[in-house]
Amino acid sequence: MKKFNDAILKQLYEFNEQLIELEKNKPKTIQEEIEQLENVEAILAIEKILKLERDFPGIVQVRMLDHLEVLADSARIGKYPLNNWLEPNGRKCDRKTNYTSIIGHMQEAYRGNIDKDSGRFAGLHAACRLMMDHTRREKGIVHELDRTPESKL
Repeated sequence: MKKFNDAILKQLYEFNEQLIELEKNKPKTIQEEIEQLENVEAILAIEKILKLERDFPGIVQVRMLDHLEVLADSARIGKYPLNNWLEPNGRKCDRKTNYTSIIGHMQEAYRGNIDKDSGRFAGLHAACRLMMDHTRREKGIVHELDRTPESKL
């Protein structure tokens, strides 16, 4: 009988260990994920998306966020340091270089081409660069090459 009880106790112990492991690996709710974020900008972006979707159902489409993957790709392959574009003098972040890149990517997008570095649609790169410029302007980030007397920045 003791062997039988020991076997049951062992099974119960193993089952309890499995439950604990499942609880540790349980998918988090969106709210739990948001609470663990440290990047305030990401939290604000998520809240903005939720509000837009609440106010205008169907407006948010996941593919609209693909331009963010371009930023991740650049950091992932080592083309630019992560968040280089948020630095005042980030590499290739002056307006002339940025808009030259936008125009080039738009031409490639018009032809339906894929970007050679990322393997993504070239239009995503143009969209990404436009959003980078918009964000830099809103945050007051100005590259030293853009600080000219005739500049409106």
